[in-house]
Amino acid sequence: MKSEKLKTLKDLEYIPLVESGIPYLDVSSKHLREEAIKWVKFQQDIQIHNPNYANEYRLNIQWIKNFFNLTAEDLK
Repeated sequence: MKSEKLKTLKDLEYIPLVESGIPYLDVSSKHLREEAIKWVKFQQDIQIHNPNYANEYRLNIQWIKNFFNLTAEDLK
């Protein structure tokens, strides 16, 4: 697994709108999907090393996979 820091929504970059100066979240669906894949891989790794929490991590992994329509091919 890469040593890249996993991001949460609060870690994503806000940029100002040129016309109004109002900040907005500059995130593409591709970027969010990449983060979701990293989170699933991270949680699968934790699940392997912490069998006591296996059920909790399985549920987390499942909702992320469902929400982002991730397949086994995406997680390779």
